[in-house]
Amino acid sequence: ARMLYEVRVAANKGLGLFAKLPIPRGTRILAEKPLVALRSGQRPSDILGYAKKLDEKSREQLLGLSWHPGSGIKRLGRWSEALGWAVRNRRTKAIDATMKAASSSAAYELALFPVIARINHSCLPNAQANYHPLHRTFNVHATRDIPAGEEVSINYLPEVGQLQGQRVAKLEEGYGFTCNCPACDLSTNAGKEGEQSRKETRDSMKETRADMPARERQEWLREREIEALNLMLDMYRREDIVGREVASIYYHLARLQSSGDAFDDALTNARVGLRLEEDCLGADHPEYLVAL
Repeated sequence: ARMLYEVRVAANKGLGLFAKLPIPRGTRILAEKPLVALRSGQRPSDILGYAKKLDEKSREQLLGLSWHPGSGIKRLGRWSEALGWAVRNRRTKAIDATMKAASSSAAYELALFPVIARINHSCLPNAQANYHPLHRTFNVHATRDIPAGEEVSINYLPEVGQLQGQRVAKLEEGYGFTCNCPACDLSTNAGKEGEQSRKETRDSMKETRADMPARERQEWLREREIEALNLMLDMYRREDIVGREVASIYYHLARLQSSGDAFDDALTNARVGLRLEEDCLGADHPEYLVAL
């Protein structure tokens, strides 16, 4: 199979991952096993032994990465000290990102994926990375069509509709960089419109939780929640944001619509959610197969 990507210099970001060929939506761009990892119950000091056993190429990969001691790293305790020693105290946002991403899996407590560590952040990403428990790999899938030459990006933060200031603060604290993606650049019309849309969605969600009339309360709340979820999905569509978080909104919307006997709308939204899950996970992922 032809390599779909290459690692090269990304302006103002160090290195990045770029599409060598056009990559269709839903394509598995890469599947990577960890270079070093800790499983549940292992001691943080064990990482030193793993680092020493790496072959020359793998050691070069490890030493080629650097280190950023953001808040996420601080929470990792002695693991950060051990891996920091292994990489000679260089600094990077990417080590933090790949270790924390893998920590959600059952197989690894913490792990480092050196190629995925080269993928830079965007609040408007074109890819998503998820752990595959059967293959024991971290897989990156295109969430939209990616033209040749475009940088592959993932969102280091969970997509929950946060405003620009919240996102920037978390990225600076946890990863040590300031995001300048189109969603965070409020000097442009697109950035301003996206921020306004997020504010309106946030305000709508607050109203949905706050206003609770006594009469027909359950039905009223269900309709208000459907309205708020549709507003949030409209916002994501305008910004071309997709991913598993967005899929979960479609599923929740489908459940609400089904409970109100809007079965056709519920089926349509459930299918959209399922398509997003397939794009992000792949048709062989157990969580996607369960959702079928």
